[in-house]
Amino acid sequence: MPGMQGILDTLFNKSGDTRLQKLEAKVDRILDHLGLEAADLPPLSEEVKALALQPRKKFAAVKLHRQQTGAGLREAEAAVAAHIRSHRKPKRPARV
Repeated sequence: MPGMQGILDTLFNKSGDTRLQKLEAKVDRILDHLGLEAADLPPLSEEVKALALQPRKKFAAVKLHRQQTGAGLREAEAAVAAHIRSHRKPKRPARV
C-alpha cells in the first residue's frame, strides 16, 4: 500500500503538471503586466468590452468571454483586465 506522499504525488502529478501550472501562471502574470492577451485566444467581443468597462460588471464580462470563446478562467480574467487597463486614464506623476 503506497504511503500518503505517494498518493498525493499521484493526485497532483508532481513531476509535470505542477511545474506546467507554475510556468503558465508566470506567463499569465507577464502577459497581464504587459497588457497583452494570449495570442491563441480570440479577441474580446464588443459586448464583453462594454461590460468590462462598467465597474461592477467585470465578473459578467469574464463569464461572457468564457462562454463565447471557451477560454479558461485565468485567461478570460487576464484578457478582461488587460482591456480595462488599456482604457484607464494615465495617472499624473506625484508632485515633489
